[in-house]
Formats: sequence, structure tokens, C-alpha cells
Amino acid sequence: MGNEYTLGTYKYKSNLGNNETETLPDQLKINHISPCGVLLELITGNIEILDSHGIFLYNQDKDFSILPADSINNAHSLSQLSQMLNTDLSDEVCRNIFDKFMIRERRNNFVYERILNEFTQYFIVNEVSPCEGFVHLYRALEFMSYSFPLIYASKSRDYRGTYDKLKKFFSGEKTGELRFFGRFLNELFKNDIAYRFEFEVYIDCDNIYDLKEEFNEIINTDIFIFEENTLKFEFRYIREIFIEIRNRYFHMLLGHGNNNFFNINYNKNDLFQSLTPVFMNWLAIIFVKIIQHGLESSDS
Repeated sequence: MGNEYTLGTYKYKSNLGNNETETLPDQLKINHISPCGVLLELITGNIEILDSHGIFLYNQDKDFSILPADSINNAHSLSQLSQMLNTDLSDEVCRNIFDKFMIRERRNNFVYERILNEFTQYFIVNEVSPCEGFVHLYRALEFMSYSFPLIYASKSRDYRGTYDKLKKFFSGEKTGELRFFGRFLNELFKNDIAYRFEFEVYIDCDNIYDLKEEFNEIINTDIFIFEENTLKFEFRYIREIFIEIRNRYFHMLLGHGNNNFFNINYNKNDLFQSLTPVFMNWLAIIFVKIIQHGLESSDS
């Protein structure tokens, strides 16, 4: 169908009406859209997800491009995207810059296709299987951890500056893609108030005492506050929390003496259910920041 975009085993259908669609830049109209464009519309809550036969799977109507993510209320995609990308897409010059950028960004389709697929699977499964939803978000994190710093550095017109940036990300005694990504995030958000944004996550659990006790034993208590059912932490600490939960839940080895998620007196899905939307929000904001940087470089 002309109003759908197909990638792998999924179809993406715009929630916008014809009049709204007409106001979009050409590279966000469904007959021209790229995986990067679908990602932009998906995280702003303007996409329905269908299977390969056109059967409805999920309506993504929440805006993950803002902090904190929230359900959209009669939002218009053009105004959402303009605010998100710090550019006026109703202005012809800005639209042309955006369209040219999106055309050039197709060289990174391999990256955006994989992230789009993981985000899609997260949305489809998370409500019934939050643990599985967590896995798809973690796969997206690992894929982004190496590709995004390279995309970011490639936008520079200063080749010496690009080399210095990459060398800075790889500095330190301990290396590895996730540590590399951590240094990159410090650079990416160094002047952004979003880095200090505090999330307040309510965890609905029948045995919150055991959940809280185990969480306090496993995760570095310097980076969060856990009061009654509410877990509080800043944007800048999410990478560490995300990775530690993965390491301590999916590993059960006893020989290393690590504290892992062993307690059987509460439902682990209560923890995943509460935290996965925050992890999705965090990943979406990082993606937006990469696109903002690319647009700024295109305009310079």
C-alpha cells in the first residue's frame, strides 16, 4: 500500500491524516521515507506497526523524544519534529537542509534499520513480556554503542578534530565498546541539561521490600535513590544501571562472587516493566541528539 513502509517482517503506517502529511518535508512522506525517518516518526508517537500481512500489532502513540516520555495529545508531527530537532521545518530553507541531510544519511541505513527493528520488537512484546522487551533495548544499546560515535565523528569537516574526538573516546586503561560509548555520551551531552534530568520511576510490586533490598545490593547506591516504591536516578547514570541489570540478571555464575538477581520472592518482570520505558526514552534521546548534530553540521 502507498501509505506504508516495509522493513523486514514489519510494516509501518503513519497515524497522520492527509492534511498533516502534506505539511511534512519530502523525506518524511511515506513514499520517500528512509529507516531514519521512520525512527523519527516512531519515537514521536506517529506510527502503527503491522506484520508482513498487514495485521495490526501495535500503535506507538507516545512521544519518547521528550523528557520524560509522555502520551501525545493532538500533537502535530511537523511541530513535534521542529521542536525535537531545533529547526523550523515549516521554513522552506530549513526543510531543504533537512531533506538533503536525510538523503545523505541513507548511507547509514544499515545502522538505522537494525535499531528500528529492535525498537519495533520492544514495542510489540514489552507489555506482555518486559524481560524480552529489555533484551531488544539492550541489543539496540550494543549496536548504537559503536556505530553512533562513528556517525557523530564522521559529520566533522575537521579531519584532525575527528581523529582527536575518536582518540578521546578510546582513552583510558579499560576499553571496550560500552566504555567507549560512555565516554562518547559525556562528550555528546557535555552542555546539555538533559544529562542531569532526574527520572522518578514508580515500581508496582507486591513484594517491594525484597526487590528494593536486592537492587540496593547489586547496583551502585551512589547513583540512585530508592524510597518506598519510587526509584530516582539521573539521565547520566542510566548506561551504568542498564548494563548492570543486564549483567546481574542474565548471568548466574556463583564463582566470581558477584551479587546477581537470585531472589525468588518477587516477580522480576515488575522491575523490567517499570524500567524499560525509561531505557527506551534514554535511547531515543541519544538518537535525537545524533540527528541534531548531523543537521547542525549540514547547516554550517
